[in-house]
Amino acid sequence: MLNLLRKRWWKFVSVAFLLVALVAGMYFPLSSGITAVGPEKATEGQTLSLAITTYNTNFENNKVPKVYLRGNELFFCANAVTILSPVNLTAVFNIPDSLGINGTKPFNVVIDDAVGGTFFLRSAVVLAGSNPSNGATHTCAKDLEIHASANMSYPYREILYESIRNLFYHVPLWFAMLLLLVCSFGSSIAYLNSNNMLYDVFAKEAAFVAMLFGALGIVTGMTWANFTWGTPWTNDPKLNGAAVGMLTYLAYFVLRGSLTQRDQRAKVSAVYGIFAFIIYIIFIFVLPRLSDSLHPGNGGNPAFSNYDLDNRLRPVFYAAVIGFTGIGYWIMSLRIRYTLLLEKQQEQIDTPYESMVS
Repeated sequence: MLNLLRKRWWKFVSVAFLLVALVAGMYFPLSSGITAVGPEKATEGQTLSLAITTYNTNFENNKVPKVYLRGNELFFCANAVTILSPVNLTAVFNIPDSLGINGTKPFNVVIDDAVGGTFFLRSAVVLAGSNPSNGATHTCAKDLEIHASANMSYPYREILYESIRNLFYHVPLWFAMLLLLVCSFGSSIAYLNSNNMLYDVFAKEAAFVAMLFGALGIVTGMTWANFTWGTPWTNDPKLNGAAVGMLTYLAYFVLRGSLTQRDQRAKVSAVYGIFAFIIYIIFIFVLPRLSDSLHPGNGGNPAFSNYDLDNRLRPVFYAAVIGFTGIGYWIMSLRIRYTLLLEKQQEQIDTPYESMVS
């Protein structure tokens, strides 16, 4: 295994993948979106002049986009659309005399732009009606089209905005951490089966680099949370589970440092490392799914892969995962070789160093 870790080609590949992901993560723009709409209320039979502010659009250089209100099966197209600036326009709607509702109903504001694609602001306008017996029919169903953005871009999300770029950093860091923990877990089992001290070194160094990546993952996650949730840390099962898991592995290194006899340290550490991995998986993946959680993919919230990653960007995301994982294994290999050199110098390993790294 050390022979594979010493090969140079996969290290250069890892660096190349990581550079691609880092550059792409900052280069690709956010797709078009709607940031503000006003007024937010109207009644049936009213002429509604809607002021719309958008993000990352360039209306002056494009043909006039289509604008319409959508509420379930009701579609009301704008009678007139006026471009005021690259990101501002007004849309005038003649609301039908009868909406077929008794009360209020939220409508999405949808813009269909030839370049920016089709984008919308959910429940942006509330229409009020008082005649539920004669429902209005949609006024422009045959004109409705859905265009994809002409450019490769991040999906626009009202809460995430530009912080969605962190998807290429925060998530791959945790992927790499988990794979390193799997390596440590497997090495601990291998040591108990063989009593080969080399596996103990693998388990320790894999766990160490995993905690380094875990710390970076928590920092990037706290930064993301501060933008999206308004605070870097919340009383969330996923976040608390990550903290408990990190502390569990920190105790692993405290335990190793408290034992001086090498065989005893390796055996006790291997047993603890196996249970630490199981506890970590429970706190990270199991418990957050059993309770309410703000974190995507937990507590009923959809994962990012379901709605926040353009399929055209998936290769870049996978490149980031490969890049961070490869860098993690590279750091681990350097630490393993350094540790073996120290132990050879201290004559604590019977197996010749040359046979371990060849």
